[in-house]
Amino acid sequence: MQKEIMKNSSLKNKIIKHLLVISIFLVLTIIVTFPMILDFTTQAAGQGCYDKCHMMWRMWWAGFSNENNLDFYHSQYIFHPNGVSISGNLAHFTTGIGSILLNLFGNVLAWNIIWLSGFVFGGYSAFLLSNHLTKNPYSSIVAGIVFTFSTYHVVHSGFHIGLGMIIWLPLFILILFKILEKNSKVLILLGGIFLFLASITHIWFFVMLIIFSIIFFVIHIFKQKDVTNKKFVMNFSLILGIGIIASLIMFMPVLTSDVEYEQRVLNEHITYSSGLVNLVTPTFYHSSQIHSDYKLMLEIYNSLDEDIGITQSIESFSYLGYSVIFLSILALKFRYKFSWFWVLSGVVFTLLSFGPELKIINNLTGILMPERILFDYVPLWEEFRSPGRFIIMTHLSMGILSAFAVNGIMNSKYFSKKILAIILIGIVVILIFDLSASPYASHTQPISKIYEEIKNDNNDFVVLEAPIGSPQGSKLTSHPSFDYYQAFHEKPIIGGYESRASISTLTQTDKYFINNFQLRSSEKDIVKQNLDEHGLSILNYFNIKYVIIHKNEVTALTNLETAVVPTEKYFLKKSEKIMSEILGNDKPYFEDDNLIAYKISKSENSKPYFILGEGWHRFDSAINARSMYPESNIEIINPKDNEIKYSLSIRLLAVEHNRHVEVFLNGKYLQEYNISTDSVTTMKFNEIILLPGKNTVSIKADGYELLVDPETNREYKISLAGLSVSGN
Repeated sequence: MQKEIMKNSSLKNKIIKHLLVISIFLVLTIIVTFPMILDFTTQAAGQGCYDKCHMMWRMWWAGFSNENNLDFYHSQYIFHPNGVSISGNLAHFTTGIGSILLNLFGNVLAWNIIWLSGFVFGGYSAFLLSNHLTKNPYSSIVAGIVFTFSTYHVVHSGFHIGLGMIIWLPLFILILFKILEKNSKVLILLGGIFLFLASITHIWFFVMLIIFSIIFFVIHIFKQKDVTNKKFVMNFSLILGIGIIASLIMFMPVLTSDVEYEQRVLNEHITYSSGLVNLVTPTFYHSSQIHSDYKLMLEIYNSLDEDIGITQSIESFSYLGYSVIFLSILALKFRYKFSWFWVLSGVVFTLLSFGPELKIINNLTGILMPERILFDYVPLWEEFRSPGRFIIMTHLSMGILSAFAVNGIMNSKYFSKKILAIILIGIVVILIFDLSASPYASHTQPISKIYEEIKNDNNDFVVLEAPIGSPQGSKLTSHPSFDYYQAFHEKPIIGGYESRASISTLTQTDKYFINNFQLRSSEKDIVKQNLDEHGLSILNYFNIKYVIIHKNEVTALTNLETAVVPTEKYFLKKSEKIMSEILGNDKPYFEDDNLIAYKISKSENSKPYFILGEGWHRFDSAINARSMYPESNIEIINPKDNEIKYSLSIRLLAVEHNRHVEVFLNGKYLQEYNISTDSVTTMKFNEIILLPGKNTVSIKADGYELLVDPETNREYKISLAGLSVSGN
């Protein structure tokens, strides 16, 4: 009985101890990110509305697709009507948790709960790992501080919610160290689970842990004492096997997809990597620089003749902290068992974070780095375009080393307990000052009143949000804020944003008529028809009920201020002109400081009109043509309920070689032509029969040339260049 009471008391004390540690990291997070806690229910942590809004949309889509029996991996609610494959990093863990929280609390509070959890439990997990190695809870608090308030975590947590959930990294590594000492099926299962959870939280974590596991295995395979090599190898293999197999099953829908994506190029790996001096350069996010007008940063940049204005990506922010560097070096004095292992781990991941070529900050040195070998020889490695993220493993290594240093100091016989307590408090205060990100930025994108009306309209329709294309991103994708608005109004939209949209998806936004609403596009196209006569019909064809023109684009600046950049005046004037031409008046349905909205009525036009179908490349204003694939379609819409006769004219020019083409209408052969490279061939079809609704004219050419698309740097198949499509 007494033993049972003592056992229960011991368990209670352990629970209280761990709850106390969690509470400490909660308080420290509030301090380091102050005043974020004051706006916790109203402002989403982090700057602007780019990646943050995209991840909020992913949370909404996870819940919405589940509730409505839709395919999570393919959404037709963006890039309507064909939709887009949801791929790249899906951040299943945070997306799934976020979808549940979003339904309970709304997107802002859901985001902030996950954001806060990343800091609190990131610190707690590093504490557990360090405490296993040092058996000192006080020094382990230091390890947690260094890890969870690292530059990587402070920066990424406000943009990439998956990358902010760093808890699984120390927990998986903790299991690896435990199997050095103990043969346990429970540990094997936990290790596999932690690796799986890391992979579905972010694929980058999976890559990091696999690389760490390789280092760990190679270093420790010959140093086993309590467990034989055979048992260690078996346990290690089972952990990786469980984690990898479970991860592959989860990612099977993406891995088996035959969707063709844009290739990632070497230059992206260079842009999204760290630089040598970045390791000792505080960032725009650190309190020390915010409150000193970035004096130290400016001094470092100026002394190296670097332009502070070309810090191209947050991926390059990798400040380690001067106090952390000092403690990590000091750790070597105390000669702990695993000190040099953690030094090796930190060095390896730091070198990987430098990407394919060493930079000072932004300036290249010409010195190749290990990541270049991975880029050149590891299949699919080019997809991992942000090597700067490897620095989180360096932060973890230095956190453990810092704990070793503090543990060594606290075991010193030269100081009394009171002095040691003061030293410990002093170290914590210095670390917090060095790593602090207060004031931490926050921003919630406001929702215009027009979206209230759209949300409350129970009819099925589509919203066209413009401009399609963004100065911050792709020319063919919308700003992520448009997806964020959709999470509110829940109606399909033309265009949209998806981080790894396929080439075929991107070209949807460059089709005839829709391309009028791109930020940068020619006002000309190969189809000749009056929008004042057919524009309303085309909008009805796409089931568009609202056209919304955004006056501003929200952006996150490096000085932590969220601002809006006005949409180019040329685009606004062009869009207003088009809508005035289509609707026959200049007055919009709704307007505020951020957008102009047009409500689309039903067309009474009974004349046929054109829509370009599949098989057309982007319009090239230089040659006044669209490149054509070996099979391309033109859709002719007959609004009447009866058949009509129609005359059609198509003008084509061959590229490189003369071509032979065959033309079909609704699958039935019409005529064939020989197309010359010397002059335009006009194909005329008189009195063809158009059925009610959609009629498809297919042009099939023999052979093709392989040319390089300057937009995507990929080869594409081309047979002809279409010059004009017109009809009567």
